[in-house]
Amino acid sequence: MKILQNGNEISVLDLGTVEVGETKKYEYQILNDSQKRLESLKFQINDDEVKIVEAPVELLPGESKRLILEWTPTEKVELGKKVYLNILGKEVWQYGTLQE
Repeated sequence: MKILQNGNEISVLDLGTVEVGETKKYEYQILNDSQKRLESLKFQINDDEVKIVEAPVELLPGESKRLILEWTPTEKVELGKKVYLNILGKEVWQYGTLQE
Protein backbone atom coordinates (compact mmCIF):
# COMPACT_ATOMS: atom_id res chain seq x y z
CA MET A 1 0.00 0.00 0.00
CA LYS A 2 1.25 3.47 -0.85
CA ILE A 3 0.32 6.99 0.22
CA LEU A 4 0.41 9.42 -2.70
CA GLN A 5 0.36 13.21 -2.80
CA ASN A 6 0.16 14.80 -6.25
CA GLY A 7 1.11 11.42 -7.74
CA ASN A 8 4.28 11.06 -5.65
CA GLU A 9 4.77 8.44 -2.94
CA ILE A 10 5.28 9.88 0.55
CA SER A 11 5.93 8.37 3.98
CA VAL A 12 5.43 11.43 6.20
CA LEU A 13 2.45 13.77 5.89
CA ASP A 14 3.89 17.29 5.84
CA LEU A 15 1.01 19.62 6.75
CA GLY A 16 3.08 22.79 6.76
CA THR A 17 1.76 25.70 8.83
CA VAL A 18 -1.77 26.93 9.46
CA GLU A 19 -2.87 29.89 11.56
CA VAL A 20 -4.25 29.06 15.01
CA GLY A 21 -8.01 28.52 14.82
CA GLU A 22 -8.02 28.17 11.01
CA THR A 23 -8.89 24.83 9.41
CA LYS A 24 -7.13 23.34 6.42
CA LYS A 25 -8.01 20.17 4.49
CA TYR A 26 -5.47 17.87 2.87
CA GLU A 27 -6.14 15.27 0.19
CA TYR A 28 -4.04 12.17 -0.44
CA GLN A 29 -4.52 8.97 -2.43
CA ILE A 30 -4.18 5.53 -0.88
CA LEU A 31 -3.03 3.02 -3.49
CA ASN A 32 -3.30 -0.74 -3.16
CA ASP A 33 -0.25 -1.81 -5.14
CA SER A 34 -0.64 -5.47 -4.13
CA GLN A 35 -2.45 -8.41 -5.76
CA LYS A 36 -4.72 -8.77 -2.72
CA ARG A 37 -7.99 -7.12 -1.78
CA LEU A 38 -7.56 -4.98 1.33
CA GLU A 39 -10.53 -4.71 3.66
CA SER A 40 -11.52 -3.52 7.13
CA LEU A 41 -9.03 -0.66 6.72
CA LYS A 42 -8.53 1.61 9.72
CA PHE A 43 -6.44 4.76 9.61
CA GLN A 44 -4.78 6.37 12.63
CA ILE A 45 -2.86 9.65 12.90
CA ASN A 46 -0.29 10.28 15.64
CA ASP A 47 -1.72 13.74 16.44
CA ASP A 48 -5.04 14.58 18.15
CA GLU A 49 -5.44 17.89 16.27
CA VAL A 50 -5.49 16.16 12.88
CA LYS A 51 -8.79 14.50 12.01
CA ILE A 52 -9.55 11.91 9.35
CA VAL A 53 -12.53 13.22 7.35
CA GLU A 54 -12.70 10.53 4.67
CA ALA A 55 -10.84 7.23 4.29
CA PRO A 56 -11.39 4.02 2.34
CA VAL A 57 -12.47 0.87 4.15
CA GLU A 58 -11.67 -1.43 1.22
CA LEU A 59 -9.32 -1.35 -1.78
CA LEU A 60 -9.22 -3.78 -4.69
CA PRO A 61 -5.84 -4.70 -6.24
CA GLY A 62 -4.52 -1.69 -8.17
CA GLU A 63 -7.27 0.60 -6.86
CA SER A 64 -6.70 3.98 -5.23
CA LYS A 65 -9.10 6.07 -3.14
CA ARG A 66 -9.03 9.42 -1.40
CA LEU A 67 -7.88 10.06 2.12
CA ILE A 68 -8.93 13.48 3.42
CA LEU A 69 -7.48 14.98 6.60
CA GLU A 70 -8.35 18.18 8.41
CA TRP A 71 -6.14 20.17 10.77
CA THR A 72 -7.22 22.99 13.08
CA PRO A 73 -4.19 24.05 15.17
CA THR A 74 -4.75 25.14 18.76
CA GLU A 75 -1.25 26.59 19.14
CA LYS A 76 1.28 28.16 16.79
CA VAL A 77 3.61 25.81 14.96
CA GLU A 78 6.79 27.54 13.78
CA LEU A 79 8.36 24.91 11.56
CA GLY A 80 5.25 23.18 10.27
CA LYS A 81 3.56 19.99 11.35
CA LYS A 82 4.53 16.52 10.19
CA VAL A 83 2.41 13.53 11.11
CA TYR A 84 2.56 9.79 10.55
CA LEU A 85 -0.28 7.63 9.29
CA ASN A 86 -0.81 4.10 10.58
CA ILE A 87 -2.98 1.80 8.45
CA LEU A 88 -4.45 -1.46 9.73
CA GLY A 89 -6.52 -3.96 7.77
CA LYS A 90 -6.87 -7.43 6.30
CA GLU A 91 -5.40 -8.85 3.08
CA VAL A 92 -7.70 -11.18 1.15
CA TRP A 93 -6.45 -13.38 -1.69
CA GLN A 94 -8.87 -14.05 -4.56
CA TYR A 95 -8.30 -17.08 -6.76
CA GLY A 96 -11.16 -16.61 -9.22
CA THR A 97 -14.91 -16.63 -9.21
CA LEU A 98 -17.29 -19.25 -7.95
CA GLN A 99 -19.58 -20.62 -10.65
CA GLU A 100 -22.73 -22.65 -10.12
